[in-house]
Amino acid sequence: MTLHAAIPWLTRLTVCLAVAGGCARAQTDEPNPSREAWSARVEAARRANAAFAEEARLDTIARAAARKAEPAIPKGRVEDFIADDTLRRGDVVVTDKGFRVFNGDGVSPATAERFVPIAEGALRADRKSILRELVLIAS
Repeated sequence: MTLHAAIPWLTRLTVCLAVAGGCARAQTDEPNPSREAWSARVEAARRANAAFAEEARLDTIARAAARKAEPAIPKGRVEDFIADDTLRRGDVVVTDKGFRVFNGDGVSPATAERFVPIAEGALRADRKSILRELVLIAS
């Protein structure tokens, strides 16, 4: 939630807390309000708090529904990368079969067989280790 969106919520919360905390007494002319006036302020604070809580609950449900409605990130196929003329030996692509390393020589046309799993890729050991960690994180 951005600060701009949070300001109305914070304002409402401050009002609810002020009313519930007895700050409303300062807004009345009575130095010692009657029990009925005090009870009415407490009940108003309860209603305001319940309305605030319900609005927050509905907002949370709406945001959760919006997150579920977001489209899934499409996964590429190895075939989608074959035509890429910028591929160099050791480049890593993410496909529907997971992370693949391009083992081409840069001269021959790329083929699906040249995209191999990380363990079989022509990479330095430290880079393979980092990629294995990324695979674990992505899983």
